[in-house]
Amino acid sequence: MNTSKYKWFHNFESRDTVRALGFGLWALGFGLWALGFGLWALGFGLWALGFGLWALGFGLWA
Repeated sequence: MNTSKYKWFHNFESRDTVRALGFGLWALGFGLWALGFGLWALGFGLWALGFGLWALGFGLWA
């Protein structure tokens, strides 16, 4: 009785812990991906702005 009760509790606890850990890792990964995507978009916007200014300057100079 004690062993089966302990086994059931252990199974439930480990499954719960694994699911919570998996959700935490998923949320962390998603947050890091979103941060990276935001930084990439910001960098791309700055690059496009710089390129536009360079093209404008080159057009005025040429």
